[in-house]
Amino acid sequence: MTQDSQLDIPVIDVSALVSGKKIATKSRRRIGQACRDWGFFYIVGHGVDEHLQRRLEEVSRQFFAQDLETKLEIKMSHGGRAWRGYFPVGGELTSGKPDLKEGIYFGAELEDDHPLVMAGTPLHGPNLFPADIPPFRETVLAYMAALTTARPLTDGRHRSQPRLGRILLFRPVYIRTFDTVSDLQLSSASA
Repeated sequence: MTQDSQLDIPVIDVSALVSGKKIATKSRRRIGQACRDWGFFYIVGHGVDEHLQRRLEEVSRQFFAQDLETKLEIKMSHGGRAWRGYFPVGGELTSGKPDLKEGIYFGAELEDDHPLVMAGTPLHGPNLFPADIPPFRETVLAYMAALTTARPLTDGRHRSQPRLGRILLFRPVYIRTFDTVSDLQLSSASA
């Protein structure tokens, strides 16, 4: 696992995992170790377009810059069993204590007439998007689509394999995406 020398935040190259190479086992182990040791990590080699990442950052900043009343228009209680939408600071608990974060949950976009939604299956349903930031919906859905890739199977066939089932946007304090480990190292050396 490569680590940033100043912050010691693990940096994991997931290109093998994304491509389906057999060495992906290393990536999986490194992710598990980072989660156990740190609770988070940077990833590089994910293949998500940098322009799309920047668009997501921009619309996220626009959303979180709004007043609380406006953000609450898409609060999680409106998402029902789909468990989608905005939560304010203190709106989620960890070990019974309010968290000092705010965020928005998203998942696979399913309409009300989808069989899983009609059956009341938890975590399935439509997402909640702010009405006053037109590119927000399009950007989030494009980002989620980018998290699904064609991945080789052992018999040579290909199928769509989700990289991530749900995304969660937190209020961005500092967001910087990196294409390679060396970009991350150069950035932290100049910080």
